[in-house]
Amino acid sequence: MSRSLKTTRNLSQIAEKKLVGKAHSSANKTDNAEDIPSAVQLNTTTIFGQPVPSKPADNITTTLWDVTGNVQKVQFDVVEIGLTRYDADASTEAGGDDSPQSNGPHGWALVMTSDYETSSSGKHSKVGTAPYENSTKVYETLGALQLVPTNMYLNASDPANNPYTPKIYTWDGSNNSSKSATPLTISDHLDWFVDAYAGTVFFQEYDGRVPYKVEAYIYIGDMAATTGGAGAFTDLSDTPNNYSGAASKFVKVNSGGNGIEFATVTIPSAINDLSNVNTGTPSNDQVLVYNSSSSEWVAGNQGNSETVSGFSTLRAPHSSTTKEITVTVVSKDSSHRYNGTGSGSGYALDGVQSPFLTLTPGRTYRFLQSDGSNSGHPLRFYYDAAKTTQYTTGVTTSGVAGNSGAYVDIAVTDATPTVLHYQCTAHGYMGNSIQLNARNLTGFALKDLPDVHTASPTNGQALIWDDSNSYWKPGNIDAGGIERYTYERTGSSAAAGTDITISGLDFNGATPTTADTKVFLNGQLLQGGTTSQLSSNEVDYAFSSDTQIKFGFILEVGDHVAIYYITTSFSTGKDILLHTEDTSFDQGRVLTAGDGITISTATPRQMIINNSGLLQRTKENFVVSGFTSAVCNSGVSPNTFKHTITFAGSYNFGTAGVNYSDNRIDLFVNGALKEKDFHYKLQTDSTGASLSATQFEWIDTSNQLQSTDRITIIIF
Repeated sequence: MSRSLKTTRNLSQIAEKKLVGKAHSSANKTDNAEDIPSAVQLNTTTIFGQPVPSKPADNITTTLWDVTGNVQKVQFDVVEIGLTRYDADASTEAGGDDSPQSNGPHGWALVMTSDYETSSSGKHSKVGTAPYENSTKVYETLGALQLVPTNMYLNASDPANNPYTPKIYTWDGSNNSSKSATPLTISDHLDWFVDAYAGTVFFQEYDGRVPYKVEAYIYIGDMAATTGGAGAFTDLSDTPNNYSGAASKFVKVNSGGNGIEFATVTIPSAINDLSNVNTGTPSNDQVLVYNSSSSEWVAGNQGNSETVSGFSTLRAPHSSTTKEITVTVVSKDSSHRYNGTGSGSGYALDGVQSPFLTLTPGRTYRFLQSDGSNSGHPLRFYYDAAKTTQYTTGVTTSGVAGNSGAYVDIAVTDATPTVLHYQCTAHGYMGNSIQLNARNLTGFALKDLPDVHTASPTNGQALIWDDSNSYWKPGNIDAGGIERYTYERTGSSAAAGTDITISGLDFNGATPTTADTKVFLNGQLLQGGTTSQLSSNEVDYAFSSDTQIKFGFILEVGDHVAIYYITTSFSTGKDILLHTEDTSFDQGRVLTAGDGITISTATPRQMIINNSGLLQRTKENFVVSGFTSAVCNSGVSPNTFKHTITFAGSYNFGTAGVNYSDNRIDLFVNGALKEKDFHYKLQTDSTGASLSATQFEWIDTSNQLQSTDRITIIIF
């Protein structure tokens, strides 16, 4: 009958065959008939040279193909070993008192699966090199590939639960549905053995079931020959045979080179015990300095660790090798430049908290961010510590910070800015500055100035000061200027008083005045006012809203309207940036205060144009019918007329104390500028008599003023 315990005779066969260096594949074979080698140990090339997990605390993986320490869990295919088919109950020589059973196979060899390398990819460094290759038969490696034997694991509280016990799965060979999903256990009525060295499986009984796969652990570490177990004193012919007095001595090759001997060595207890060192009594922070006069190393002052002195040149030889710098993230301490500013975390480069770096042109530097502490802290380069503008030229990145293989490269060239800053994209002030010793002024542009950030300027923009960021940036000039709007009447005429919308016109709630707004019709200046003045025919036009204008007359098809609106005043100070390439300005010319222009000392970028010293301007409008009755000047022929004007303001043609000369007075009739001494006279009339400060004489006798004519007087 089949049995759950191994027979004494079978155990004896396996032990006897192993002692003589053979594997047990058949109870019907003598040791001479077995052709597969086995051994307890052969030599250092087959002895494990590194430890394997040996106790529960080692947490040996149970996942197929995974690795724990120097062992890997794998699956083997099985191949029947030749000449192992027999009937185990046919005779006592073939098993003795086994129950009746058929003739069948009893021995199988373990073979690495055909996809071992694919399944084990990345699991350990030896995958793909012999013997860790697809379809390798274990016993053919002569011990280079071995299963981990069960005697290398001990669990005193549960000795039967040994992970190194191979798991054998069986079937009846008919079809896949007969394959067992669970391995054999010691309770199965099969007398079986696995030879860990030879990689063979033996079944004493054959009941129709045979193995189709085996799961076991293989050793993937180095053998003793590699780790130092090969070679011994006997490699030399002469070895000491007397160990008397050899304590605390060491072994050395003798002077003849043909043997070894014991010798004594004196180990110095202090650095000063060395023959060429004479420290004397060193003081704190001193270093060993070589004294060529005495040929000794002596204690001396070399400055502190933050000082480099006494050199004539500093040399950085070129290298095409990428310089690697290991980056980790730590909590800031007092050694960090920005401790107390920004993030509480900072970068450490090769263990030093965010040092100031000096990089060499022509080299590439790689900042390694594989360490897990870098997660969420990608390092990049910027023009300033506040990270306003990122520097990307010559910068390449790979992977995600905090993951294996992540890094940031920067290639330093002659065009790299002199100073950059390495900082975290997500958090403030984690890094420090970099000096690159690269940039000269060749190719230097406006954007390279530290307080200028041009970004992507568009045509017509100007540099405008940004107080919040303290730099100049491109922007549209909207602080003031002259806005021009045009309109041409098409289609049909517009009746007087019609609201006309002009494209783009929008005073944004401001109230346009005749001082800051000029309206021209077909090139002739018009007189503006309020809508009530327009209704009473006192003015030519009025603005009915921020976006509409109406006229006091019919606007005919083809009429062209132009509106000029002055939107700024410099009396409160405006930020400007002065630049000119005009050759008329030489180095001797500067902008100074005076003539109504001052430069703000508190804010040097501001130029203030004030009223002091500038010309004042008064503009008044009249209708001839509103003048004091004209006085005929009969002293000339043909007769001229003197007109007296009642000025609304404090200025007139000759205000005392102001001393305006008459060449600063313009007189318009119905929007047309008139010429002094041709159309009119001031100060003196045609006979030489004086005119008052409120009088002018009209001398154009061919075009006498009419009662409906509108007069505009501008006094500068």
